[in-house]
Amino acid sequence: MNTAARMESTSQPGRIQCSEETAELLISSGKADWLIKRESKVSAKGKGELQTYFLNVSSKGSQGSASFHEMEVPDQEASRQRLIEWNVQSMLAILKQIVARRMAAAASKSVVHESFKVVKSRTASIDASLADTKNTIDEVVEIITLPKYKSKVVAKQEDPDSVKLYPDVKKQLHAFVSAIAEGYRDNHFHNFEHA
Repeated sequence: MNTAARMESTSQPGRIQCSEETAELLISSGKADWLIKRESKVSAKGKGELQTYFLNVSSKGSQGSASFHEMEVPDQEASRQRLIEWNVQSMLAILKQIVARRMAAAASKSVVHESFKVVKSRTASIDASLADTKNTIDEVVEIITLPKYKSKVVAKQEDPDSVKLYPDVKKQLHAFVSAIAEGYRDNHFHNFEHA
């Protein structure tokens, strides 16, 4: 598994890299023409200098022969943007469900009264604990109390799709998901799409 991770992290975009051991297996199977020896050795963390090979994947047909690394690669930025948009839409749907549930809870006096007590006590305990904090990690709590399920509230809940959110919510959510996406490398196995 370590070698596979090293092959993945030291490869080039659009190329498939394999270890010397894998190359030897291919050569012994009569598939030496599938390999292109890498010109220089790769420095792999925990492994030292490794001789690696690229697979020379080619397709032969009426159009002739084209190696894998010469083929047109799909627009990765467009794909990333579609994925960001999909995540934003999924999160917006969840936010609409939360807002619909809160609006239904606000319509029920007993639930509102109970939830305000819970929020007020949480706010007071958080304010008290923040007075002694020195950094953000001090604010972390192990138990987060969730509101109790109320069937009457759910029955009064409107369709989440009819809930209107402020436009800034979508902008902020898009910026948040985009920031997460930017933290990933353009690597076939460790990227935003596979996260």
